[in-house]
Amino acid sequence: MSHDLYKISQYNSGFQETRWATQDEIKSSATRVVISADNYEGCGLPLIANSKRMYLDNSDTHSLIIGSTGSKKTRLFCMPMVHSMIRAGESFVVTDPKGEIFDATSGMAQELGYDVVLLNYRDLEQGDMWNPLKEPALLYKQGHVDEATAMLNDFVEAISMEAAESTKDIFWVNSARMLSLAVLLVMMDICSFDEINVNTFSRMCVEFGKVEDAVTNKMLEIPESEWEKNYLDEIMKIIPQSSIAALNYFAVGRSHEKTRADMQSSLFAFVKPFLLQRRLIRNLSETTFDIRSMGRKKTALYIVVPDERSTYHFIVTSFVKQCYELLITEAQKEINKSLPVRVNFVLDEFSNTPAISDMPAMITAARSRNIRFYLVVQSMHQLVKRYGLDSETIKGNCENWVFLASKELNLLEELSKMCGNTRTYEPHEIIRPLITVSELQKLKKDKGEALLFFARHYPYVTRLPDISEYGFKQLAPAVISKISHDNVLNVGPRELYDDINNGKRPVPFAGML
Repeated sequence: MSHDLYKISQYNSGFQETRWATQDEIKSSATRVVISADNYEGCGLPLIANSKRMYLDNSDTHSLIIGSTGSKKTRLFCMPMVHSMIRAGESFVVTDPKGEIFDATSGMAQELGYDVVLLNYRDLEQGDMWNPLKEPALLYKQGHVDEATAMLNDFVEAISMEAAESTKDIFWVNSARMLSLAVLLVMMDICSFDEINVNTFSRMCVEFGKVEDAVTNKMLEIPESEWEKNYLDEIMKIIPQSSIAALNYFAVGRSHEKTRADMQSSLFAFVKPFLLQRRLIRNLSETTFDIRSMGRKKTALYIVVPDERSTYHFIVTSFVKQCYELLITEAQKEINKSLPVRVNFVLDEFSNTPAISDMPAMITAARSRNIRFYLVVQSMHQLVKRYGLDSETIKGNCENWVFLASKELNLLEELSKMCGNTRTYEPHEIIRPLITVSELQKLKKDKGEALLFFARHYPYVTRLPDISEYGFKQLAPAVISKISHDNVLNVGPRELYDDINNGKRPVPFAGML
């Protein structure tokens, strides 16, 4: 029988359905690095390792890492991956809830010439600053209105996601989203770069809730010229009524007083974190690093965000989406449409942060642009709850799967089926799962055991050392210089209205159609 016929016939005969991959098979498709080497030939997901050598996946494959709380996802996988990326000279964005990855790896990155960026929302007195409205403002003022509007819409989606997920009536949230976009577009026209920040945005949104009480004013015989005005309404009356902002604003802004109050309630929920946290306002008032350069020079960017509360989770969602889109734009400028320096997104607590809009499309297009994703989740249930049907596309585009521990029955059954069935002949022929649900729950945490689905190999159970056993060089965390801005430039709706009327600011066209 020819070799080709043999390969075909194995699927139509009584051949064993599956088996465990051998260590040699895994190694044959992996990149070998020596831990003590100054430079690595590649980086990525660790597959087989000891204190001296590591075999890892240097391909452009995305990875999904699944493990319940305390299963050592960070110490067995995330930390070794980040160390390898630094030694290989690749850029990365890592979400780091406790700040332990920054503490363990940033000093090495800084010593090796990386631009080290720390977005620290656990300690707002430390780290760099990022203004989510800066890049959209730059695009808008350069005439790229459609691109800017799309980015502003992403920001609105991020700040409103928690409200959308907790409400029974999405109408109010969608109305508040339309109002938010209208306000942001007006800001793009009439505010200076330094004034375009979340503080100005918050002040404008709060103004929407001000209602002109005409009945009371008339009863008190107050002259109409002295009535307190809603200056956001007044600004919106000035702008071209066919503009994107006007269409969004007046579609909902001319509603009945009670309806308007309900919309204001949703709008307030969007901006509440900014109104209550002066230090957060300051940290989101300016950007102290260049996002676009990450694909051209090696950059280590750490996002430290508390995992014990969800207050700042929207920032992770907003940053990852904006960073990805800017990197895609930079990749399009290259002849081969690919970034010169690979950028890795290591996203811990991926399913705990608000859903990233267009994530299925992002993960599909990333590989050809030299961008990799490592998605770290506690359970498949969380992923499905957060992304719905899109979770299947996300899972399907992660060729590497890692499983550490879970009590989630549906996940355990799925993994067992993915491993397939095998035949045993003692004491008699039995067809059984290669690994059962019960056996999956018995992977040894103290031995660093994890089930791997690597590329197109058969499943493999690996044993990885704890990060403390590798012997990576230990350095103090990187020193981060932060530009301090105690006085955030912002402007209110009354000042904007008066300046427009006095000719000190242009009449906004607000995304004119």
